[in-house]
Amino acid sequence: MKLINGSVFLPDGKFSNADVVCSEKILDVTERAGCDIRTDIQQENGADTDCGSVLDVSGKYVIPGLVDIHFHGCKGADMCDGTKEALDVITSYEASVGVTSVCPATMTIPKDELLEVMKNAGSYEYSGGSHLVGINMEGPFISPAKKGAQAAENIMHCDYEYFSQLQKAANGLIKLVDIAPEEPGAMEFIDRAKGEVVISLAHTASDYDTAREAVDTYQSQADAGQADAIFLVSMDRATEKIKVLFIPRDSMTRIEVFNPYGQSLGETTDHLNIQYAFGDGKEKSCELMKTAVSDMLDGLPIQGYCSMNMDGISVITDFVGGIQLTIPDDSLADVNPEYKKGAVVDITGETAEQFVRYRDIDKTQSALVRQERQKTFLQALVQKAQEKAGEDAGFVTGLYDSVKSYTVTNMGNDIFAKLLAASQNGITDTETVPGEGTHGENFDEYHIDEDALSDLIISMFYEKI
Repeated sequence: MKLINGSVFLPDGKFSNADVVCSEKILDVTERAGCDIRTDIQQENGADTDCGSVLDVSGKYVIPGLVDIHFHGCKGADMCDGTKEALDVITSYEASVGVTSVCPATMTIPKDELLEVMKNAGSYEYSGGSHLVGINMEGPFISPAKKGAQAAENIMHCDYEYFSQLQKAANGLIKLVDIAPEEPGAMEFIDRAKGEVVISLAHTASDYDTAREAVDTYQSQADAGQADAIFLVSMDRATEKIKVLFIPRDSMTRIEVFNPYGQSLGETTDHLNIQYAFGDGKEKSCELMKTAVSDMLDGLPIQGYCSMNMDGISVITDFVGGIQLTIPDDSLADVNPEYKKGAVVDITGETAEQFVRYRDIDKTQSALVRQERQKTFLQALVQKAQEKAGEDAGFVTGLYDSVKSYTVTNMGNDIFAKLLAASQNGITDTETVPGEGTHGENFDEYHIDEDALSDLIISMFYEKI
């Protein structure tokens, strides 16, 4: 359909006379400055065009479809009815009044009932009304003192495990979670859930300081992040040969957890990669990872660390002049048809981050598949760096300086020079921590074969005397 002569809300935040072509979504918007509106109406009104029928909307405002992020129901139907029929009524009515996307809110109802509501939403299929794009979880993590119309008997303290169960049932549709930050467990919940959902302070009796603490905890999520690629590099000082142990990011091991104030809460078994997130994104994160990896490897001493953010990948790739490698699998073929298994491709700074970072999160164990690409990339990068170092005596210093602003390390330029020099004798051994990838209750997990790992540690890093 083509809408003509309306006052159209444009991306600059102003209304202007324009034509809008739309179907299931807006396809095109064209301003009509300087045109003869009357002539256009005579020529187009009611006529068929390539985009379907034409509708003259003179004197009317035209805006994009609205998004409703907080309502419980309408027309006698409620989100917590937990039926397809109720969602059909809700989405149909909302679409009739210009709301094309909905994020309806739940209520504080019994745990089992709320789980069924989430399952119903998670399995709901579009039926022609507004699109169900999310769920606003209003309760049960609220204050009894400010419950409003919520049922007091169903109010509970923040529980991340329960939330994860609900989110899995909803197929990831929960986009907002309302909590009272003054209630026990709230800050810990924010710290764990902040990267997954938007957290809203609601139904709360919080004072300013507590609310401020909650906001600061939520916003701190960008400070550290998680470790996407983990590997241990060992140099034999006698032979000056390099060994590399690749460690799956989802390895289940003992890590130390902290509250928002940086106070240790003890150890727990969880994904190795989130250990980094309990630090500051700098030295503390690196030290935590070094300790966790050492403990996982039977106390193997680790002298140094180097953490590089993803922005540094493109920089270092361009500094060596790009690399050439053979694609190890088809895991990137869907996003780039050139990246088929066995293809020989050139990787530049522009394409390097996608190559080492991309994974299909909808496929189980995609992190393990990605790790194989990271192996291939690292080997090709080291080989190219060797060639450059042989041609230019100042290359290593230049390489170190180029990525210095993207790295956190306790090693100096001299150590990197020694490692690169040693790598010219060959990376003699590359291994992966032995184990099996499984799909846990909420996320992929990698369970280590402890006996096989102990044998590998001895063979890789120790000598008989």
